[in-house]
Amino acid sequence: MTKSENGSSFSVLLFAAAFFAAALAAPFASAVSSTYYAKTTVYFFISSDASFTVGVPNTGASGYNFSIISGTTEGGATAINGSTGFISFNVTSVPTSNLEPCVQGLSTNCQVQANNVPIFRIDNNGNVNEAFTIYAGAAMPTGLNISVNATCEPLTGCGTVLSGKANISTTPVSLATAVGTSQFLNITLWGQIGTLSGQSAAITLYINSSAQ
Repeated sequence: MTKSENGSSFSVLLFAAAFFAAALAAPFASAVSSTYYAKTTVYFFISSDASFTVGVPNTGASGYNFSIISGTTEGGATAINGSTGFISFNVTSVPTSNLEPCVQGLSTNCQVQANNVPIFRIDNNGNVNEAFTIYAGAAMPTGLNISVNATCEPLTGCGTVLSGKANISTTPVSLATAVGTSQFLNITLWGQIGTLSGQSAAITLYINSSAQ
């Protein structure tokens, strides 16, 4: 082999070595960066809370006694104004209509529609809009009728609110479809007594909320 041949072979070997070295290094060189990004999606799962409180008229400074409603089933419904709480329509003669109820028979703690004092004042304490219904736990006794009306306070922010009076029965009456967390729902009741005389009758009313 001549010197020129040796030189030529050495040059070819150097070129081949350089080519393969560059080829091996190219993928690693292209992946190198001065900055990288990663990502993920974060979800916030918040359970709907349809809790509420119900206030009844009170001559005290607050204007209403509020009950925290914790019952989540009809059977476990929370008694408004305590376990012994009730409302009543008191009359001396019948027939009569447009009676306004009082808390536990106290003439000082009554619904007074003319003064914008409802028998029930509902405050949405949950974290979503709430729909409210009212219904009787059993059929109304013969000669008795209770009707209901509802208003939103402020006037907007409760969805569709019951317009006019509706008779209460075992079929739920929709009071409002979407009471906001900054709104109150005022419920007024009226009693009508026909044939009953010299006796008393009782009926259980339920107020139900559902998250919207």
